Amino acid sequence: IYSMLILIMMYTYQFDNFPQYWVKLGIPAALQLDIGLEKFDTTELFVRLLTPTFFVVITVIQLYYFHKDFLAISDIKSRGTSSVRPSDRPSDGSSIPKSEMSIPMSPTDTRMTEPDTPSKDTRKSFHILTNLTQVKLHFVGTQLLDGLIQLIELVWLYLELHMLKIIMFSAMLLAVYDVCVLHFVFVILAVISLLFGSNIQNIVAHIISVLVSVLLLSKMIYQIEYIKHDTWAVNCTETNTTYNTAEWIGFHKTDFETSLPNLLHGYIALIMVLTLHAVVTTRQKYQRHLRGRPLSRPVVMFPRVTYKEVDKDVQHCVKYLLNFGFYRFGVEICLMAVVMLIGTRMDLYAMFYALWLCLLITPRRQLLSKIWTVFKIFIVFTIPLQYAFVVGQPPAFCIVYPWDE
Repeated sequence: IYSMLILIMMYTYQFDNFPQYWVKLGIPAALQLDIGLEKFDTTELFVRLLTPTFFVVITVIQLYYFHKDFLAISDIKSRGTSSVRPSDRPSDGSSIPKSEMSIPMSPTDTRMTEPDTPSKDTRKSFHILTNLTQVKLHFVGTQLLDGLIQLIELVWLYLELHMLKIIMFSAMLLAVYDVCVLHFVFVILAVISLLFGSNIQNIVAHIISVLVSVLLLSKMIYQIEYIKHDTWAVNCTETNTTYNTAEWIGFHKTDFETSLPNLLHGYIALIMVLTLHAVVTTRQKYQRHLRGRPLSRPVVMFPRVTYKEVDKDVQHCVKYLLNFGFYRFGVEICLMAVVMLIGTRMDLYAMFYALWLCLLITPRRQLLSKIWTVFKIFIVFTIPLQYAFVVGQPPAFCIVYPWDE
């Protein structure tokens, strides 16, 4: 419907006196250009109408011919669990395909049916050696393919277990590299989600996706010429400096140095991460349903590997670390991160973290578990506070801070 309205508006705008009709409706000429209504030549009009027309055609085709089938295929409840496929390998457990079972495996088998001549025996031996090489290559290729499939499945599983953390980390990166009032919400959501489990973090991820979409559209709409960036300018006579409230909020205009993709690349990247999270979640549920497993998310990557199997070999040790590595060594990793933070900042907040480090490094785990909750609350409180100091007061207040002089 939206694309059809665009087509009708662009086409009817080419009629005589239609721009004046829009002006009488209260839409000035500058706003008409921002909307996309302007006069075109016949050739240029055809090119301009081609994109919305093509989009309408594709939408209609998808809606009337593919939409129902796609919903039926993508609905997990409508798909039955898959049965175990019959093996293509022979019943004796050999890894050699059935098509290769007729290959003579030794020169003596050939001599039983062929005359014992040196030339034929040499050719048969070479033929057998070639076939054996093909069998080995096929076996090695099959093993490599199976290993690659298992590795890909492990990557999907790893992403499923840690995508929420990646989303929160991406939201914090967006807020840090583009400091403004609008991104203060991302800081609060990402930090508060640390205190809760995956259910609350999943809700926070959905809230972030909505906010990112709204901000993306808002910053694109802000680029129209009808909205003047200078109307938000504030002149502080105390410091003889001009500020802009829109930039403090987070809205910028494009210019020769800053293009629209540069303004929106953070939102686009975060939307891609959120989309990947949805794809991973849907794909994993679908795969578990086909295999007849519970749809709930697993807790660890290798549920059969416990601390009893750690000393078996390196493979079991790596699997155990992937399962419980941070559970076993998370305190030590966090304390090392605190040391890096202290050495990097070297300010008042670093002194606070140094005091926390002295407090956390000595207690036993039972007492440390009680102190750790207070430490998390301290982090949840101080990070938004530091971000608020960086954002500062609204420029209209014209407050002069001591560190600005």
